[in-house]
Amino acid sequence: MGRCGGKPAAERRRQAAVVLSAAMPLLPAALLLAALAAVAWLSWQDARQYAAFKTFTETADRQRLYRRWLVGSVLLFIVGSLAALALVGRLGALTAEPPEFLDLTRRLRAALPLSAIEPEALGGFVGGLAIGGVALVVIAQRRGRSGVQLGDFAALMPRNGPETLWALALSLNAGVSEELFFRLLLPLLIVLVAGKALIAFAAASVVFGLAHLYQGWLGILATGLVGAVFAALYLWSGNLVVPMAVHAAIDVLSLVVRPTLARRLARH
Repeated sequence: MGRCGGKPAAERRRQAAVVLSAAMPLLPAALLLAALAAVAWLSWQDARQYAAFKTFTETADRQRLYRRWLVGSVLLFIVGSLAALALVGRLGALTAEPPEFLDLTRRLRAALPLSAIEPEALGGFVGGLAIGGVALVVIAQRRGRSGVQLGDFAALMPRNGPETLWALALSLNAGVSEELFFRLLLPLLIVLVAGKALIAFAAASVVFGLAHLYQGWLGILATGLVGAVFAALYLWSGNLVVPMAVHAAIDVLSLVVRPTLARRLARH
């Protein structure tokens, strides 16, 4: 009786295991399609909301949309990325570069070894960029110009202290969430489906640019190129924290330091 009752249960378990095994190769493709669909939807939403945002005159309305963008980014790019990585069993990629990327990393390091750049030189370069950015703001302000912008994002500039805090939160979040999604999850899913790391990072950079649809075609092109630079930084360093920090620093300089300095200079 026990053996007769056990056979159907064992057979069901075996069949379930076969189905699960057959479905596993399809999981990265399904997650990739879901990720691309989510980015397309969010890009469309951002473009629509940004058009409305540019007409807002009340700071309460502007801050409300800042909050909405922050929450949406956290849910899609952080929560969604972590969930997808867990589903494909790759949460370890948060701290260790996936093996699928290592060949591309080796090629980058062969062209530019890590030892070729001293930490002091790198720090000086980053500091020089920051100082140069501030200097450009001062010069543009004194000449009565707004400065060069590669894309339509001038309306995002905060106009007061409370808005600046939201801009700071958005900048820091973008550095973490967008790098997690566009430099780790999306390339990993693409390489699991297509099998080529170079194609994966190139495609992810294109999607990163298209995700900034609200900035217009110039903004799409600029952010796509910047995305490729972030990808190279990630692969070259082997550490996702590096592009996260650089991305956040650029956004803070653009959306916090620059407008704050411009407002203060305008008062004098």
